[in-house]
Amino acid sequence: MQPGYDDAVRTEGGNRGGGVRSGKGVRSDRGDGERVSWLRRFANAFRVWTVAVVFAGICAAASGFAESGAAPACVPAAGRGGVASKDAPELCIDGAALMRHVETLARPELKGRDTGSPEEKVAAEYLARELTDAGLMPPPDWTSPIQPFDFKGSPAHNVVVCLRGDDPVLREEWIVVGAHFDHLGERKGQVYPGADDNASGVAGVIETARALRKCAPPLKRSILFCFFTGEERGFVGSRHFLNTSPVPKSRIVAMLNADMISRDDTRTIHVVGTQTCDAFAAVVEAGAARVGLKAVFDHPEWTYQSDHYVFFSEKIPFLYFGVEDHPDYHRPTDTPEKTNQDQMERVSRLMLVVVQNLADAPRRPAWREGGVEAADKPRE
Repeated sequence: MQPGYDDAVRTEGGNRGGGVRSGKGVRSDRGDGERVSWLRRFANAFRVWTVAVVFAGICAAASGFAESGAAPACVPAAGRGGVASKDAPELCIDGAALMRHVETLARPELKGRDTGSPEEKVAAEYLARELTDAGLMPPPDWTSPIQPFDFKGSPAHNVVVCLRGDDPVLREEWIVVGAHFDHLGERKGQVYPGADDNASGVAGVIETARALRKCAPPLKRSILFCFFTGEERGFVGSRHFLNTSPVPKSRIVAMLNADMISRDDTRTIHVVGTQTCDAFAAVVEAGAARVGLKAVFDHPEWTYQSDHYVFFSEKIPFLYFGVEDHPDYHRPTDTPEKTNQDQMERVSRLMLVVVQNLADAPRRPAWREGGVEAADKPRE
């Protein structure tokens, strides 16, 4: 970041897909000296046979699903009391995977991932591998997820993959879910690792994309997952992406941006952009309740502080997810061990729930006239 469940809500606990319990004890059919009739004995045997047949059918169906090449069932999310399923794909998002991405991107060898540096290219290649391994593909007419472009005479790189919707009409509308992966590089011999800013947001978008691809039912609208370079250099990556967009700008119906999502111990997430669409606040509030977060709608001046501004300036409704500034912001001390894994996990799950809601809504998000005026002026 630059300075200056209602009906859909489902509880995570409970028995999901497990065996059905009758709640009854085993009844004895033998009295003192009383013999069980042949009819009752036959009925008992028939019940046992029925249960065996049903159980065998379930096992066969499960085996057939596994052999069919369909996406495997997600691993239960530890510590949440729920099981990941098509009804709750956000539970596929696991904090350990998020931390792995943060530690990889913020390691000293990547020297702060400055735009146009060799280390930024290494980071871009890492993102491309993770995303293609998850089954995500480049956008239409692209042959690679990596989008190189010139930045002051050096090659810089965005990374973009897509998930196609399955509605014959709505699949031609696109939602952008983005995060910037560059940071400040090295200054005066010190590496600025950028763990919270913004390896945390990148990790969240990677795992949101993976969960939607592997654990969720098909979406109606299509999604572009974008990892921008150059945010710290004036949004050059997001500007280049939008100016050379693989889909018409008119078909981009919303943009979600994750920038600094891990440094909060109160389960609070700050959300900006609800002024751009009347429906956004209710969608975010419902999602936050579902994942155990408090969403705070404040800091309209942050409209101008990250890549979502590029979309805002084109009157594309946006939502920005972030935490407050902290003492390690834009310092060499913004390191992985200071990130809050639980916070990162919950914010990533919130983004997934919001993406699902927007992607499957019957109508595209409507830009609210006056949205520009509702945003405060940028901070000096």
